[in-house]
Amino acid sequence: MNKMKKIFLLAGFVCVFLFSASQLFAVIVSTSTKFRARAVMTEPELVIIHSQVQKVSPVAKEMVIVGSVDVGSSPNYLSELKLIYTLPGSSETTEDISFASNLGNVTFSKRIAFSQESGQIEYKIKATAVKGVSVSTETSKFYAVISASVTANIGTSGGTVTLESGNQLYGNTKLVLPSGALSSSEDITITELNTDQTIDASAASKAAAQEMMLTCFEITPDMTLTGSAVLNLYYGSKTTSQNITIKRFNGSSWVDVDSGSTVSLSKSVSAKAPVVNSSSRTVSVEITELGRYATFAGSGSLPDSEYRPKKRVVVYGRAEVEFNNLMDGDVVKIFNINGKKIREITSGDSGGFKWDGKKDDGSYAESGAYIYQIKVASKSSLISGTIAFVR
Repeated sequence: MNKMKKIFLLAGFVCVFLFSASQLFAVIVSTSTKFRARAVMTEPELVIIHSQVQKVSPVAKEMVIVGSVDVGSSPNYLSELKLIYTLPGSSETTEDISFASNLGNVTFSKRIAFSQESGQIEYKIKATAVKGVSVSTETSKFYAVISASVTANIGTSGGTVTLESGNQLYGNTKLVLPSGALSSSEDITITELNTDQTIDASAASKAAAQEMMLTCFEITPDMTLTGSAVLNLYYGSKTTSQNITIKRFNGSSWVDVDSGSTVSLSKSVSAKAPVVNSSSRTVSVEITELGRYATFAGSGSLPDSEYRPKKRVVVYGRAEVEFNNLMDGDVVKIFNINGKKIREITSGDSGGFKWDGKKDDGSYAESGAYIYQIKVASKSSLISGTIAFVR
């Protein structure tokens, strides 16, 4: 009898043990499953989209990159964006890239200035996003060559020669040669010149030619085409003027490329009226021969209304005001209602003649009304008005 009791007691202990073990196993499996699911949810998506700058101008001495960062859906957000670059003969530099919004597809632009005449700029872009954890990614290294010229072999079937400006916010200089423009295959070269490189011009003519010159390009060989071509010149970011013209150098002076007329030179130029594209900062015209061409800004004879900003409200991080038809030598000053100057804007500013609400020290102004004052170099009187800044 005692033996039977022992058997029943032992069986009871075994059942209790098996039941407890099964419950413990269930808890472990349940806990492990929840942990794995939580870990998967912490990885945010992060993609940098950018087309490489191939070439930058040693004349303009600036590189402007544009692109976007896709951080995925909310609650992902972009926390940091940096440009890491190395100029020829210099050490690596890291600079912040500003962005207006940090959600979804975030667009950006960044300008760097340099003084080198040759070599290449090495750069990459690094982004950091957050969704529970911080995750970073960066592009591969890009290389932008500092060069003022480009050469392409163009056959009788036509082609395009493009010289990059290095500023991705705007356009490029290019020559479009249709079929039949050349009677034989030619190596066509476009070279950007400094605006004081007007060889064979007299000192007086040279000074007059440079008064409003924006950019200058030599297109070789200097030859007459067998058909018309389209020349698209980049005129840069030093002016917001839409009164842009193209002139050709005839060996002693600059002459207008007029609307549908023929200029009496040793080699005639026949062209339609130049077409200005202010969004790409380019001006295009039809030509029948190659040579030296330059872009010029208007003389400042526009009415005052053409210089005033179209928008009069600046919104922090979202909107800015742009002063129109201004060029190198013009100045915009911003004053508070007490008459104290808080910002001076010139053509050397990276953003052009625009005001984003910042003061000269880089900090933002207070919300309120402000007075702007425009000094156009070719006008004797000041142009003034009011704008508002909202934080």
